Amino acid sequence: MQRESTELHLGDRWFQVTGDPILDADGQYAGAIHIVTDITDRKQAEEERQKLQTQLNQAQKMECVGRLAGGVAHDFNNILQAIMCYGRFLLETLPPGSETYDNAKEVYKGTERAASLTRQLLAFSRQQVLERKNVDVNDLVQNLLKMIGRLLGEDIELNFHPASRNVHVFSDPGQLEQVLMNLCVNARDAMPEGGLLEIEVSEENLSADYCEIQPWAKPGKYVLLRVSDNGTGMDSTTLSYIFEPFFTTKDFGKGTGLGLATVYGIVQQHEGFIHVYSEKGMGSVFKIYLPLAPEESQETETEVAKVSWGGHETILLVEDDVVLRTLAVRILEPAGYKVIAASNGVEAIHKLEEHHTEINLLLSDVLLPKGNGQEIFTAFLKYKPEGRAILMSGYGSNIIKDEFWKSGKNAFLQKPFGPEDLLSKVRQVIDASQD
Repeated sequence: MQRESTELHLGDRWFQVTGDPILDADGQYAGAIHIVTDITDRKQAEEERQKLQTQLNQAQKMECVGRLAGGVAHDFNNILQAIMCYGRFLLETLPPGSETYDNAKEVYKGTERAASLTRQLLAFSRQQVLERKNVDVNDLVQNLLKMIGRLLGEDIELNFHPASRNVHVFSDPGQLEQVLMNLCVNARDAMPEGGLLEIEVSEENLSADYCEIQPWAKPGKYVLLRVSDNGTGMDSTTLSYIFEPFFTTKDFGKGTGLGLATVYGIVQQHEGFIHVYSEKGMGSVFKIYLPLAPEESQETETEVAKVSWGGHETILLVEDDVVLRTLAVRILEPAGYKVIAASNGVEAIHKLEEHHTEINLLLSDVLLPKGNGQEIFTAFLKYKPEGRAILMSGYGSNIIKDEFWKSGKNAFLQKPFGPEDLLSKVRQVIDASQD
């Protein structure tokens, strides 16, 4: 006979019960001594350690997936770069309004949508460069309704109430789409038996008096994106945690706990704010407030315009992908620029040694064989301290060291980009260097 031990969970307390046998003079069992120890603190500490380990494992997994997503986006962006620019060249050779022009334009627009997807991959991997433009929120939601409907399924009714007039925000459309999709996924999961999802866009003017009563608000003119459902709802405790990373009310393995945290981060990055109202069993209402774009900056879609930027300066182009290098030369030379091309870091340094007196601008990919764009720029500065550069990449700008940005006149160009994006950026940086 030997000591026995067990753990008991009674109410909110944990106990360890140990039993030691008592033997008589003949070695026979005569009884036992039981000791009961409160081990609640130890069990809670163990649970907390396990929770932290689970979060660490999740974070490491998301980091690995993020790196993979970023790598896929980088390679895909290089492919899109060629399709987008050659599609643009094709458009410029076709008569507007013809069937072939319309077909080519759909191809071009398709690459823009694909580029939006890769931006979302980069956002997930935290390598995203915000590409802000004036976005009509009514149009953005309208264009996503079919996709949202497929996402929700047939047992959830979807209603959209647009603003009475076109309302614009200065935002990254891909990021704004991600906010809306995440909120719709969250609403869908809150209605497992079906229900009603409503999306509403409106213009709101929050006064100082209102904001004194509602401390979460800030005075100003906003576009309000309201997403509501009649699902399971949340209690006050859950509401206090919903924007924290890794917090989720879903079953284990069915949610990362990053969806609403991502929504919160994107809204904050766009100088907006978010307010949530929910009751258990009554559903939830998410209100996204984004600053209203000024009237003078609101734009309407126009036909693809001919590119008119150009110059006579000399550009050192460094790109290891032969298709993209040829493409850049084809864009720059007809605009009047002289292009000196190199395919890797070593070749670029040799070109600098030979032509540094005539080179006005360095245009280089960031990641290259036998060197990188930042090293080439450093070498360029030794010859020409006032030299300027544009670095390009399918990754985000966070892979560029801080020294590159010190002058305030260098630039980064996110792949894929169109011919007009390249020409306007080149002109902008060269002109800034002459100020």
